[in-house]
Amino acid sequence: MRDPMTVSTGQTYDLSSIEPWIAAGNTTYPVTCAPLLDSALIPNHTLHRLIQSWCIANRRSGVERITTPKQPADPSRVCALLS
Repeated sequence: MRDPMTVSTGQTYDLSSIEPWIAAGNTTYPVTCAPLLDSALIPNHTLHRLIQSWCIANRRSGVERITTPKQPADPSRVCALLS
């Protein structure tokens, strides 16, 4: 897992897995089978930091540190903040 995202059910998925699932038009979450009522993806910063710490602790075994992803700005939110 490189970019953990939490969905409205509280379940965390990797962004590279959940984005295509939602984009494919699925109407439920893959693990819980709960209805997909909200497709908002919230970065799970705590889990990301834990993954980074584990990568750093295991770098002697050849594990590479994952980078901190930059979240794209939502244009509508930027406009709302500026107005």
